[in-house]
Amino acid sequence: MFGEIGAWLYKGLGGIQIDEKHPGFKHILLKPFFPADMNELTIRYNTPYGWLNINWVRQTNDCIRYTIDIPAGTSATFVPFTMPEPQKSITLQAGKHSLELDFIHQLINQR
Repeated sequence: MFGEIGAWLYKGLGGIQIDEKHPGFKHILLKPFFPADMNELTIRYNTPYGWLNINWVRQTNDCIRYTIDIPAGTSATFVPFTMPEPQKSITLQAGKHSLELDFIHQLINQR
């Protein structure tokens, strides 16, 4: 599915994960990583249902704008593992979404 470098970009930084309960990209898990020394990332991945577009931009040290365009016929669960409180997931339907993530008192590059 991914080559080694592609896997790191798509799965590591982009956070694109296959949901084993819904194979074939019918449902996508999004668990992005936001390195402290990186300010922006744009990824396009061609799924069987169309293009999955992800962009995140660090607006300040404590704020990231995460924009995603989910292809028709699919859905996604967004689970940022760097949230300051216990992890909260957000289920997103097909279409374009924009999320603003605040990381107050949080080490952004913590895994």
